[in-house]
Amino acid sequence: SNAARTQLYNLAEMRWDPALCTLFSIDQDMLPAVHDSSHVFGKTRGAEVIPDGIPIASAIGDSHAALFGHGAFAIGDGKITFGTGSSVMTTVSEFLAPPQGITTTIAWSINKVPTFAFEGNILVSASILPWTAELLGLKSVDELLDLAATVADTKGVALVPAHVGLGSPHWDSHARGLISGLSFAAGREHVALAAVQSMAFQVCDVLAIMENTSSNTGHLYVDGGPSGNLFLMQIVADLTRRPVLPGTDTELSALGAAYLAGLATGFWPDIDAISKLPRHKAEIPPRMPPGDPDAPIAIWRNAIARSTLRV
Repeated sequence: SNAARTQLYNLAEMRWDPALCTLFSIDQDMLPAVHDSSHVFGKTRGAEVIPDGIPIASAIGDSHAALFGHGAFAIGDGKITFGTGSSVMTTVSEFLAPPQGITTTIAWSINKVPTFAFEGNILVSASILPWTAELLGLKSVDELLDLAATVADTKGVALVPAHVGLGSPHWDSHARGLISGLSFAAGREHVALAAVQSMAFQVCDVLAIMENTSSNTGHLYVDGGPSGNLFLMQIVADLTRRPVLPGTDTELSALGAAYLAGLATGFWPDIDAISKLPRHKAEIPPRMPPGDPDAPIAIWRNAIARSTLRV
């Protein structure tokens, strides 16, 4: 998973790519050997807070580890890690060239067999909440969420959190944040709800590309601090129209790395044993909104088009 992030690794052939190394003026002999994500790389020695001889038995990227931590082992299983930004990732059956807007990565490799995934990274996610709370004169994000929960829709208001540009799938560094669709019918509560919905709408945009490219659709897991908020996750389920499964622990990356290390050291015999471990809360099913179910996403897409408009 880490080699796949360097832009020097050939994901289809599972080796450092000579052409890419030449392109970036990298001496291929300087690059390390690439091992499985579950592999004993060595043992600790000389660390003040860790005894000598502890196996270092896993190396995996943060987002990839969260996917493994969820037990997303079936093709089409996906996860959303909510934080300052968000990472959306779904497993695919084989190496697929990514469509525009998302990337293909090696999620993990075990026994020399890679599992591939699509990934889309969102630049501004939960960080829009404190910004909006301050804008509306509220004291906290909790107050913002309570205010947003008082209304059933945004009265046509959309908030695009492109404060540092838009990430996946738009990748427009010149886009800027905006609030659109204001009318005299709209109040602070509708702007608050629009801010909350923006987290889910951005995920919808990424998932739409993934699902159009790969026909497999599996479980959709959520983690990260905001995943512990039922109101937020209900909106994610409603707008993606897919049930979501929050983890019992919001920090899944460390858990995924621990699972892989346990495989390498024999603590767990195989992935089947890990897949049977309890790790999720109750599923949150989507609720169909009243009225036209496509209206909210149409409002969002119109706002995105305005955000990326060159003037």
